[in-house]
Amino acid sequence: VVIDAHTVSGSAIITIQDDGPGIAPAERARALSKGVRLDERDDGHGFGLTIAHELAVLYGGDLTLGDAPDGGLAAMLTLPLAR
Repeated sequence: VVIDAHTVSGSAIITIQDDGPGIAPAERARALSKGVRLDERDDGHGFGLTIAHELAVLYGGDLTLGDAPDGGLAAMLTLPLAR
């Protein structure tokens, strides 16, 4: 897991990357939906990414999912900086 944090144009950007199997581009929007679990091997209820996304939007930011450079998933949280 690689974690990076920096600021750009009045926003804080936190990126978390892993080297796992990632999430296919066609499944990323669905992965942010309530109760959706793309991996049923472990315990969970499918609310973690949804809650993180909804909180980011509530505070004027966003949570996006993409490809990590070394394979795997990159989750990017963008939040506005306090004024």
